Amino acid sequence: MSDFDINSLLEFEPPSYYCQKCCALNLPQARLLDPHDQAVKCPICGVNYVQTDDYGAFQVDQYLRKIANTGIRFSNPIVHGRSLAQIARMLKTRSHNYPPIRGLFAFMIAAKQFIHFTTYNMSHQFIGALKLVSQRIPVRGIVSGADAPTIRELKEFPREAPRFQCQIFAESDLIRDFPHQKLIVVDGLIAIKGSTNLSLSGWRKVTQDLELLEVVTNVNGVIDLNNRYFSPLWGKCSELGDNIEMDDIPF
Repeated sequence: MSDFDINSLLEFEPPSYYCQKCCALNLPQARLLDPHDQAVKCPICGVNYVQTDDYGAFQVDQYLRKIANTGIRFSNPIVHGRSLAQIARMLKTRSHNYPPIRGLFAFMIAAKQFIHFTTYNMSHQFIGALKLVSQRIPVRGIVSGADAPTIRELKEFPREAPRFQCQIFAESDLIRDFPHQKLIVVDGLIAIKGSTNLSLSGWRKVTQDLELLEVVTNVNGVIDLNNRYFSPLWGKCSELGDNIEMDDIPF
């Protein structure tokens, strides 16, 4: 058995909420320079959380956890973290009997709170798999370089999978404006990054070391990846304005 200090369990702080506009995880609490300030700004997307009679400017985290439907609640984060870590270990081994796609599907099945992803192009098989996952939890994605049939599958028929949301940069958009990140974040606890698109050919090339794929299990690292590479784009595409009033009214 490897050396393990149980004191580290006290340092395990899974994400507990995300920004209502950009879905940045566990926003750092901004300090008000002026006690008369009426709002706190998200450091990722810049949206202002405006205080009301229900929530003051110092209570953004409480508002997001309780009211805005952006709270993240694990019934047993230790057990859930262990199950995700076991999948991560199997994915890292690159066993002939456990191909990378199997690990990806296992993460989709195990996810309990959300999945965020960014990709360049996307196989329809993965669209179907993620739409199935979204029957249980929100799935949010940013897809660039998509062709017309893929855009149709991603954007049309929204009632089939209401919690599957995608922002799309189409083939016709300027290539210099394409986001090119490849990232998958599961519950803010596990992230997969590298050069691998969400395509069958890409994930099958990982076995031959023709694509780069890395599994990140450090929670702070996962949160940083989400907030750096997913959230700025998601916030930029959001229909929410520059101000959110923190009313005690559920969405």
